[in-house]
Amino acid sequence: MTICLINGLRNHGVDLDHLKKMNLEKPILCEKLELYYDHIPTEKKNMLVKISKIRGLTDTRLNTNCTWAQHMTGEAGVLALNRIETHYKYLQENGLAASIEYFQHPKHKINLSYLDKEDIYVVTDGNHRTVFAKMINAPYIFAEVEIYKHNYTSEAYYLHYKKLLKDLKESAEELNFHIQDRRIMYKDISLNTHEIPCYSSFNFNQEEMFWIKNRFRDIHEQLNFIEKRMRLFYFLNNKQKIRICSTLSHVRHVDHLKNAMNKDLLYSSLAQLYEGGYVYK
Repeated sequence: MTICLINGLRNHGVDLDHLKKMNLEKPILCEKLELYYDHIPTEKKNMLVKISKIRGLTDTRLNTNCTWAQHMTGEAGVLALNRIETHYKYLQENGLAASIEYFQHPKHKINLSYLDKEDIYVVTDGNHRTVFAKMINAPYIFAEVEIYKHNYTSEAYYLHYKKLLKDLKESAEELNFHIQDRRIMYKDISLNTHEIPCYSSFNFNQEEMFWIKNRFRDIHEQLNFIEKRMRLFYFLNNKQKIRICSTLSHVRHVDHLKNAMNKDLLYSSLAQLYEGGYVYK
């Protein structure tokens, strides 16, 4: 935060301790909102909201590495400085009391989402107004508020999904693979495993969660199949490995198990790996 701007706000009556606090406190990313909160549209309301309870900005207007002050000064690189300057000019011309009153007027309302469990608000429209109102220590701002209620079952699904994804990532990395765009990759080679489940919301039923668990299990089994073949072919030279895997990739492998893996596709992936210079451990 520039000394010039600090002095400018101080000269118009903004408390220095508050400015120091804004130079330390960072807005947060509230990704949980879409993951395991239920939108309650019937409870939408227009109201005055305590500025201190607004903790997050719109994703596209947020830099989680920067403080509220850095968002205002442009250091965060996500807000339009000319819009901030408009509010600063209003403060210069009309004074602090008028600026505080400005943000409480329904004509200048912003849009917020309310997360009931955390008891906080997140901006969905009106980021510049919110940042400036916070910086001048306005107590309230007028807003149209959408209500989101915490769903405990969805949170449990989300946490379990995170663990499944973490375990799969660790298994892939042990083989020098990585996860990209829902696929398991080696460099730019996409393995012929199942796509990894990905969700923007976890507000679904138990049957869907059961399917997710089974899908992760199936992908682990596919990785295990690939690793076992790598061990089996370990002492062969690379040309032999490629020839064997290429041949087996054209053979339909009969497997009567439900949800049986396509072994021919996995052999094709093995051939690609060896052609791409992959070396098993």
